[in-house]
Amino acid sequence: MLFPTAEQPRRPGLPHIGYVIGSTREVAVVAYTTSRPWPVDVPMPLGARLFDKAEAAALNQNRAFLLGMDLLAKLPMTKTWFPDIDQAGRGIIAGWQKASLLQ
Repeated sequence: MLFPTAEQPRRPGLPHIGYVIGSTREVAVVAYTTSRPWPVDVPMPLGARLFDKAEAAALNQNRAFLLGMDLLAKLPMTKTWFPDIDQAGRGIIAGWQKASLLQ
């Protein structure tokens, strides 16, 4: 599966939930997420996990979403990409332990 260029991945836009795999002071490596429904006739790609509405709610999200560990982006650690980076919570909405990702 190719990166969804229709979503303009090289341009920051509206706030978008993302899973930060790791970061330095300069960049963050972020896994792709989408709340668009996954087509039932398309196999889930390797490295992808679907979070249903209940699982999403546990992560402070109001709809189901797909986390695609097979689609990664290296984003600059700037206010343009991370508008809440200077605030106390640094824009972190929720977190989970690594083990929960595999369940």
